[in-house]
Order: sequence, then structure tokens, then C-alpha cells
Amino acid sequence: MSVNRRLIRIALWIAVIATAVMIFCFSAETREESAETSDGITLLVIRLFDPAYDSRPPEEQMNIFGFTGRVVRKCAHFSEFALLGFFLKLLLTQYMEKRTSRLSWGIGTLYAMTDEAHQVFVDERSGSAVDMLIDSCGVMAGALVAWALLTLIARARGGKQA
Repeated sequence: MSVNRRLIRIALWIAVIATAVMIFCFSAETREESAETSDGITLLVIRLFDPAYDSRPPEEQMNIFGFTGRVVRKCAHFSEFALLGFFLKLLLTQYMEKRTSRLSWGIGTLYAMTDEAHQVFVDERSGSAVDMLIDSCGVMAGALVAWALLTLIARARGGKQA
């Protein structure tokens, strides 16, 4: 095996582990810590898309904030697991040629299940089947993006589809 291939494998292992650790750390936050993180992002998103938000009546602000906050949290679930799926697909492709998207999805979905189980043991948090499904969809989306990228690279090099 070439030095370049070893370095790629090491970098991808680090990326997968770092992403899994990041997900674990976010899941280990208490409800208050998690809300603090997502509330800041929610306000940023609201003010980006609705510059008049601060001048709206308080009840309307609460409704906008509540809805946008839910969307931001679900997008965060999807995105962090999409990143995991992306790196898993790239990593598995280094070791095998077939079924790496399915295997990436399976491994990522298992991790999503353990992540939701982990949240049951965190103060004021709970596991959610809906979040696990969102996470699983994120893993598949990330794996599909990696597949598309690998396919484009292979075609550009004149090779077959990844």
C-alpha cells in the first residue's frame, strides 16, 4: 500500500472519529446547554431572513422563534449525521469496492440509535425516534454526496463509476 493511501486512510479515520466525538459531545449537553447553543443559531437565522423580527409583537416573535428553533435543531441533527455518513462512505471506499453506501448508512444509523439512547441518560434530555430517523436520513444523504463526488472524480480520471 502506498504512503498516500495510508495517509488518506488515517485522515479519514480521524475525520470519522472526530465527527462521532462531536456528535457525542453535543448529545452530552444538558437541555439548558443545548438550548443555549441552538437559541443563538436560531436568532441568527431569524434575523438573517426576517430583519424586522425585533420590531414584531412579542407573541409573534415567540411563534417565529419556536418554529424556527425546531427547524434549526432538526437541521443540526441531519447535518452532523450527514457529515458522519460522508466520511464513513469515503473511509469504507478505501477498504472495499461494493456496498459501501449501504454499510455507511447501517453503521451511521446504529450510531444514531446509540446517540439517542445516550441522551436518555443526560440530565433533562430524552431520546427521540423522530430524531433517530432524521439522523439516519442525514447519514444516507452524506453517503450519497460522497458517492456522487467519488463518481465525478472517477469519471474525470476516465475510470468507472465509484
